[in-house]
Amino acid sequence: MKPEGRQKLQQVRLLATSGHLAEAKSAYNALFNGVFPDANTALEYWRLLERLPGQEEVAYQQLQALEQRYPGNIGVELQIARMAFDRHQPALAVEPLKRLANNNAGRDAAAELWLQQITSQPVSDASVTQLKAYLAVFNEGDAQKKGQEALASQQALLADPAYRARMRGLALVDAGANANAIEALNVALKANPNDAELMGAMGQAQARADNHAAAILWLERAIQVGPESTRVSKWQSLLQTNRYWQAIDQDDKALAQHDIDGAERYYRAAQAQALDATDSYALIGLGDVAMARNNSQSAEQLWQRALQLDSSTAAISPRFAAWRGFIRRSRRRTPCSL
Repeated sequence: MKPEGRQKLQQVRLLATSGHLAEAKSAYNALFNGVFPDANTALEYWRLLERLPGQEEVAYQQLQALEQRYPGNIGVELQIARMAFDRHQPALAVEPLKRLANNNAGRDAAAELWLQQITSQPVSDASVTQLKAYLAVFNEGDAQKKGQEALASQQALLADPAYRARMRGLALVDAGANANAIEALNVALKANPNDAELMGAMGQAQARADNHAAAILWLERAIQVGPESTRVSKWQSLLQTNRYWQAIDQDDKALAQHDIDGAERYYRAAQAQALDATDSYALIGLGDVAMARNNSQSAEQLWQRALQLDSSTAAISPRFAAWRGFIRRSRRRTPCSL
């Protein structure tokens, strides 16, 4: 490549490393027009493309084609493996890593990538199986030593009853087995009382069982104990949802007990906790409150708003359902009356 071309390529690379991905792609296209001088330059381009929205599949396919043209290229093989892991296709990721295991120049990088992927997972019987597969390939040197250390550590952890209880509780929550999950999580939390992941899982299980007060308690504790957890945003969303439904439950009980002021207070609290502006449950409840106060005009306005937001919620309130039926009958008699 001529000095002018090398200078342009450096400018393109600077665009890519500084995060100007779309501009870098356009500059690559202008410079090479899809014909790259070598495998490494092509690899740079397809790695860039992978970072652009909607281009991951194209980049993955092109990297596989590049590997066919340049078999054994270390950078290409490693990138294919990384992308396969990211796509949750470990079997496809392992194949290029096995090929690199026979390449002295690429062996260490392949071992590091594979071992990192295994040890980044939660420790389980599956991760132990994967470590054994790793050691069958990397069976000597520093790569084997690191793999053996990881295997011994994971096997010791799996032999711990407290960890086994933790694994079982989390797995049951993931499987949606609420009653068994709550029981297992209670056992696990006795052995691991400060485990934020277990607290969050318990909050999720209690929410599924419609135990909103308990869910709120556990989710609040999870957020407090594990503020750096990757699951914090999920716990915060669940917490807001359960506060909303707890308020709705309190509304209904207050209204059933003819505590109209209390019902209104709870419904307004629920409305403030609503996850989005399209939620109609609190509006229906406020309409019920208005009707309980014999304010039919206000009730109708609130129910009209609820109906506009979500036409499927009529069954929640018998008064709302009766009013909706009246509106339908009126429309059939006088189509232009509303």
